[in-house]
Amino acid sequence: MPHPRGLPFDRPVSPPRCLAPDTALGAPAIPSHGIDRRHFTRASMLLALLAAFAVGTFEVGFTLFGGQTLGLASTTMAAMFITCSLAMLAAQSMLLLPAVRRRINPRWVAATFFGSALALALASLVPDAGSLGLLIAVVATGIGMVGQGLSYELLERRPAATGSLLGRQAAAGNLGQALGSVAAGSLFVLRPAAPFWLAAWVLLIGAAVALVWWGPARQRESVVRDTGSRHAHRP
Repeated sequence: MPHPRGLPFDRPVSPPRCLAPDTALGAPAIPSHGIDRRHFTRASMLLALLAAFAVGTFEVGFTLFGGQTLGLASTTMAAMFITCSLAMLAAQSMLLLPAVRRRINPRWVAATFFGSALALALASLVPDAGSLGLLIAVVATGIGMVGQGLSYELLERRPAATGSLLGRQAAAGNLGQALGSVAAGSLFVLRPAAPFWLAAWVLLIGAAVALVWWGPARQRESVVRDTGSRHAHRP
């Protein structure tokens, strides 16, 4: 039976716009992934720079303090540097374990910065080489874990840009270490303990950045990434 003339049964009917899958009523707007990604990356680069600044300050300050203030022999100084390298290697090796990497969070990063800052603040008060070596191991362990932890967090969240991210992190670290070395050499002339105090303050700033900026940026970036992944896999 033919349809009555004038009725639109012969033409395909498109669904209303309000029923389109990407514009469902009540669905919250997804924030820009790029903006959150940039905030997280910049916060990570700043933490890498601050950690490397403390390393550069500590290395130069330790060399000057141990040689001129404590009068340590060259063999003792060499043993100190070996201790520092072994502690940093052990700390970085721990992050090869997935169980350890899963525990990385803003409080963990902030605690690592704070512990290293406390050790540096006490470095100028040590009476002998043994005490100084113990503090060196604490600082090297903390800074070593921070650097590797930041690399893991960056690459875990953006595996397609590993070369760019590692290059930028290395550049931030090299800049921080250079600035720290210059600052330590300049401050030691004024006061032998000044490089350690400066490095401690810088690490305290790093702890604050980890809690106030890096942590929230990391959380937002993770939420946006997970939300985008669910939308991408929605049938």
